[in-house]
Amino acid sequence: MVSKRSPEFLWIGLALFLIISLNNEPVRALQEPIDEPVATANYQVPETDDPGTLERFMDALLRIRPRNGEEYLQHIRQMPPALDSAARKIMELSPDPESLSYRKAAYMTLVAQIFALEQLQDDEVRRLLDEIDDRLKTELGKTEAAGLATQIAERLEDAERFSLAAEAYSKFGPELSENSLPEIASHGKRMLGAARRLGIMGQNLSLSGTLSDGNPLDWSSYEGKVVYVDYWASWSGPSLANLPKLVQLREQYGAQGFEIVGICLDKNLDRVRDTMAENGVNWPCLCEPEAGWNHPMALEYGISKVPSSFLINPQGKVIAVNLRNDALRKRLAEIFKNPPEGPSPRNN
Repeated sequence: MVSKRSPEFLWIGLALFLIISLNNEPVRALQEPIDEPVATANYQVPETDDPGTLERFMDALLRIRPRNGEEYLQHIRQMPPALDSAARKIMELSPDPESLSYRKAAYMTLVAQIFALEQLQDDEVRRLLDEIDDRLKTELGKTEAAGLATQIAERLEDAERFSLAAEAYSKFGPELSENSLPEIASHGKRMLGAARRLGIMGQNLSLSGTLSDGNPLDWSSYEGKVVYVDYWASWSGPSLANLPKLVQLREQYGAQGFEIVGICLDKNLDRVRDTMAENGVNWPCLCEPEAGWNHPMALEYGISKVPSSFLINPQGKVIAVNLRNDALRKRLAEIFKNPPEGPSPRNN
């Protein structure tokens, strides 16, 4: 699975997101310490009244790169309380809410809670969501909080806390999608789509756009079919490994009404066509050159990893999400052992 957010490296992504989300010159000083990882992990908060020393300690915490699963678990246990403790001490020493030191420290208290998300109860998560939402609504903090909003929503989904993830996507998506920075606005649109995706089981799914051959997709032509919607990319190893399996399934069940529609997140149309030809892909594939992850149908359903998929019944309702390999084969065998009912009009 290739993702815009790799769960095993979420601590790296969160640290780097500080650079993206704190989009003003003073706070860009945060970028400097992220360049090189620290060699030795130190979680002992310095006994000092110097905010600068405590800030350097926090920066060092964010540069720790665990080398294996055991070190990662230790890091997740020890880093959040150390980061929170150092940040709160800075806030006591530099109590001006508009100062750079205070703002960075207040931000880090939220970062610490996100790192410790697995340990938070649902009510504690909701309080954290509200706190981030409050920052999004202030002129000073709305850009800074964008990275936090994105990370907490995605981490909740990765942890399969789907109800809370949907709440987070729905809470933050509208605000972020209106941000003046295109990168943040794109994340907001994807969050709105992710909220839509998490509630899509049993609902109609509609696709539109331009195919790799330049023609528009006629979604209405799939009425009465079982359709597998496959989000993929030529640069994704798991996506490429999945294509021959899909070719086989379409050959096996195509005569019984099984169809596939691809949505490729490549930016290079020639590469898409070449990959389809090399892998025997003869089903329609939506592709928007230069769009990449921002393909309209990826934003519409909040897609942030490939391969991703939807399985749709003849009535146009989503009956499964992200089925692959044996799970997909088993589901199709069940469907076509007892052929689905005839078509009914889809809601386009």
